[in-house]
Amino acid sequence: MDWQNKEVDDIDAFIRELPDAAWADGLKKAISNLEDARGNRDTIRAIVARRSEEIVGGAVFEPPMPPGEAHVHFVSVSDEARRRGVARSLFNSVREITSRDVRSLGWESFAIAAWPESPEGEAFLRSLGFEQDAPFWQLEVPLR
Repeated sequence: MDWQNKEVDDIDAFIRELPDAAWADGLKKAISNLEDARGNRDTIRAIVARRSEEIVGGAVFEPPMPPGEAHVHFVSVSDEARRRGVARSLFNSVREITSRDVRSLGWESFAIAAWPESPEGEAFLRSLGFEQDAPFWQLEVPLR
């Protein structure tokens, strides 16, 4: 692995650091859409994947809320980072962070919901264990 994932502490700084590239536009749009829908950025979380100082991917998600479902709104990686495990590691980081949060609430399980935008996205989610539950895809995560 030649990159590292890190949870973002400052959404504004994350947006400013994102490159001016088509793959990053979806991350910016997801944050903007969530802010418009929620009226603030309080529930928005993000993870950034970096190779050295270069951002090569990111994920935008919301932590679990009753009834225990976290929402992954957008995951994207640069063209150079595709098919190298970056997106998979971003999803794993979302699952780890969410698991930590859910354990602190005393829950025994949670689900991660995602909305793929392409057949490739659907195949990728299927490879992670997600199942289609129209209109989204869902992964049940038991906590042991």
